[in-house]
Amino acid sequence: MIHFKQNLTNQALSMIKEQKELSDVLSDLSRIEQAKNDLYTHDGIQRAQNLDSEMRKKYPIIDVMLNTANRFKPMVPANVRSAPMNEPEEMTRLQQDRCGIICDTLLKKQITSSVEEYIDYVD
Repeated sequence: MIHFKQNLTNQALSMIKEQKELSDVLSDLSRIEQAKNDLYTHDGIQRAQNLDSEMRKKYPIIDVMLNTANRFKPMVPANVRSAPMNEPEEMTRLQQDRCGIICDTLLKKQITSSVEEYIDYVD
């Protein structure tokens, strides 16, 4: 599991909500949240898969982020537990899409200069 620097996430989300030119990004994040909420409804899995595919085409940084995280040495800080393993793969992929979109915003707005700066640790 990849963990990201919360302060950077908060900074990016604040910027996404405030800056009009990022309205498309805000819309994509909203669509991801809706898909996560609808995952257990009729056709929810299929819609989540379709949205994931769309987001990975629109934001190639998602795959770059995942590949970068795969190079990190796993560590588990004290008092930290991983997410439950019984979530559907689609939920994980939607969460990865969300983080990738945030990472993309951080890079485009020059808040970070690399994907590595956004990743806190991998476990």
